[in-house]
Amino acid sequence: MSLIKLDGVGYNVGEVGVIKRSFDIQIDSVTAGLLMDGSEVADAIATRESFDVTVEPRGGDKAQYDAFVEDLTAPKSPRVVTLPYAQGEITFAAKITSVSDVLRKAHNGNRFGGIQFTVTQLKPRRVVG
Repeated sequence: MSLIKLDGVGYNVGEVGVIKRSFDIQIDSVTAGLLMDGSEVADAIATRESFDVTVEPRGGDKAQYDAFVEDLTAPKSPRVVTLPYAQGEITFAAKITSVSDVLRKAHNGNRFGGIQFTVTQLKPRRVVG
């Protein structure tokens, strides 16, 4: 079973190395600002999550890795992404904002690995109300 899926497709690319979660607390731009006494009004209205993911190629299939990179870098939007989350998983509509990997020279040809990518929710999962 793949820990990461893109548009419902899982790839045998190796091991998930790191998933770093970031939470962006979004402020209502209409009501935010400074008051006459210098205090600030900042009404939180939603939390949008981003994930920086690193996948190590250990034990993965080279052809699957290449297909995974092609899929990640395809100019498609929105993407449906499934990632590990808390004690289960989370699936959400996302944009992929960056993808990078490293060329590793092998005795039988080139091998890329250590792919890193960032996905951000298109719609906040947690909103006030």
